[in-house]
Amino acid sequence: MMTYRGSITIDFTSPDGNEYNKLSVALVQLGWLRVETSLFIIDTSDLSRIWVGIELVARQQLSVGVLSALTFQIHGSDDWNGISISSAANHPKAMEQILAKPLPNPI
Repeated sequence: MMTYRGSITIDFTSPDGNEYNKLSVALVQLGWLRVETSLFIIDTSDLSRIWVGIELVARQQLSVGVLSALTFQIHGSDDWNGISISSAANHPKAMEQILAKPLPNPI
């Protein structure tokens, strides 16, 4: 069965704290988890719960304040255990080799 993972990150300039809290509570009531001040996530087989979360943000944002950032992502998978990389055998020391490289020069 397909499971969806959604994330919403929202930031406001000078938000109305009460209205932001109302939005946060509404997302949690829908099943989202608040994992950071501006980050909410959900894992669900019901894609509509993700769309309703985005709808809550859209409907409440004017009451909260000036929206300064909004990102959302939706990923779906039958298997959240990861996909094997067929070329792994060709690169047994990939992490070690990459960590030995210098970081880019910032200038």
